[in-house]
Amino acid sequence: MANGSDLHKFTELGKINEVKCLIERYPFDPPTISKALWTALNIGSPIHIEIAKILLPRASPNYRDSSGISFLMKAAKIGDFELVRMLIELKCSSGALDREKKSVLTHALEKHGDDPIRIVSFLLSNGANANVPDIQGFTPLHFAAQNGFVDSVNELIESRADINAKNINNDTPLHLAVRNNYRNCVELLLERGANIRIQNNVGKTPINEAQGNIFNLLTGYGQRKEENKKDNNKSKGKNNRVKNYRKRENHEKSAEEMANGNAPIIHSCLRCKKTNELYCISCARELLSHSSEEEFKILIPEKGSIEDENRKLKNELEKERKNKKKLLDKLKALEKANSQSPAASEEPQVDDRLYSIKLANQPNPSLFMRPVTVHTHEIVMQHLQQECKKFLNDLSNWARKSDSSYREVVEIISANIKEEFPDSEVKIYGSFETNLHLPHSDIDLVITNLTISPSQVLQSLIPKLKSLEIVESIDDILTASIPLLKVKTLYNTRVIQVDISVQDSRHSGLACSDFVKSLLKQYHTLRHVTLLFKQLIYFSNFHEPFKRGLSSYGLLLMITWYYQSQGPEWIADFGNDSHKVADIFVKILYFYGYEFDYSRKIAVNNPELPNLRDTWINTSPGVLCICDPLNPQSYIASNTDIERLLNIFQVAYFNIWRPAVCSCPEGQKIYEKMLYEARASSIYS
Repeated sequence: MANGSDLHKFTELGKINEVKCLIERYPFDPPTISKALWTALNIGSPIHIEIAKILLPRASPNYRDSSGISFLMKAAKIGDFELVRMLIELKCSSGALDREKKSVLTHALEKHGDDPIRIVSFLLSNGANANVPDIQGFTPLHFAAQNGFVDSVNELIESRADINAKNINNDTPLHLAVRNNYRNCVELLLERGANIRIQNNVGKTPINEAQGNIFNLLTGYGQRKEENKKDNNKSKGKNNRVKNYRKRENHEKSAEEMANGNAPIIHSCLRCKKTNELYCISCARELLSHSSEEEFKILIPEKGSIEDENRKLKNELEKERKNKKKLLDKLKALEKANSQSPAASEEPQVDDRLYSIKLANQPNPSLFMRPVTVHTHEIVMQHLQQECKKFLNDLSNWARKSDSSYREVVEIISANIKEEFPDSEVKIYGSFETNLHLPHSDIDLVITNLTISPSQVLQSLIPKLKSLEIVESIDDILTASIPLLKVKTLYNTRVIQVDISVQDSRHSGLACSDFVKSLLKQYHTLRHVTLLFKQLIYFSNFHEPFKRGLSSYGLLLMITWYYQSQGPEWIADFGNDSHKVADIFVKILYFYGYEFDYSRKIAVNNPELPNLRDTWINTSPGVLCICDPLNPQSYIASNTDIERLLNIFQVAYFNIWRPAVCSCPEGQKIYEKMLYEARASSIYS
């Protein structure tokens, strides 16, 4: 006589034939079958979904787990339409909520992947409410916009979803679509009437959070709305009076001031000039954040008699004239206070100045009109050294606070691996082992002492790991040369990514970690300099080799090669001085940005291997060749985009020395300005 544990076991292992035989031969009660069905849905692989469809007719359709999640919610989250249809036919409620007040629609839309439009449309047609918020105020439309599901966004709006619904942070669906850079969703929401001026709890509108093309889309949308208002009022002649006044005030009078030499020089940053815009994205966002919606509207007299309109317009013009005079006086004082005149290369032409002076009609323009202060090399390096020191101290504090959580996650996963494979041993390698990890870094684990093929080991671990409460999702990459499981965990409110692989003849992770630790011990500043570069590469979204980026190991070897190329005297006098980390960082930036010949190979000397300097000639033009010190016949970073790498180094180096003429938040500090400018350059390139 079979029992429930047999059914649960065969379900967990994906033995579909055994499950069929058991339920046909033995009369299991609905609660037992429901638990097995829940196990199948929790694993969610194609074979387990087929098992779920077999078990479903004999289960309790309204079964829920301890979190209040029903079968229908789980099926919607998996994204299997046939399973959702079967559950609806079994009278499962499409309006049910779990303990976090999440609806079935929310479960369908909060996942990443393909747009679940078919399921969303089916649920809406069967009574699902498009406006039910969860405990944090997120509606289904919030999740659809956040994940870029354009068709679902349209379907929800057609079902009368509140397009300007706010969550507990006062974020609207448009905020989330902009933040996640989903242009199609942004366009659709704008077309359907989303408000671009709603501020969230930190005072940001969608425009404040926009970047690149989406920023242009939002600002263009706002301009089109204003143009439509102009067209509607053109017959009354109201806007023409304002327009003519501004032309006269901003061009004729400003031109006279320019001719007399009284007007101050107003600068915009390099990116503004490169893109032929008055101010860069960051500056425009800052400008908008200091201004209310009303201040950006064109002054249009209210309805009333002609006399009232003229009187109001006259008052507005007089007020603007006084404000402009105050601002110009303030700018003159600022320019006088600046002892050093702007560099000639920074001085805009007269046309640019005439164009720039128009900003005086906007509030707080002095924030963006500071005279350029050119600092000496010594001052810049002092500031940069202080910022680097603060960054490294902050990183050490973060590592100290998060270390226990990271190690507990490793212990939990290692214990479950050893339950499945008692003879195995789980070891840590990579950046976490070498103390080169940043908050975005993964924990790398390797399973040793096994003779089974790596892909089979990892395949058998998936059900075991998915059953853990801390595991959010698992991505299996089993067809790669080194099979890998990417496990996303949530532990103590921290999202921790764990990569699991299996030791074989091609896996050199442990050996690499030992080699890196020996380098860090040999060169005292190497760790600090590497962390500064890793942050730069990560900020530039260039850290993923499969996207033609540069791996952390390849980056470390480039930095180490520079150390070795300078000779032992430089290392003793300069390279091991912790007070000169910023100097070393800048020198390496300049070297790889401007001096290094990328037709040559980078070969770090490994004391245990012969000297490799006779193999420097790169026989593959356009390919970054970094010899692996552990295997001289193997090259690292051969897929790296050299042009992008050069651009990152050059932009970073340039922005260390470029004066901050805009009041961008990221422009106040040298290292932060460098990071943000490198990222912006990466977006545009």
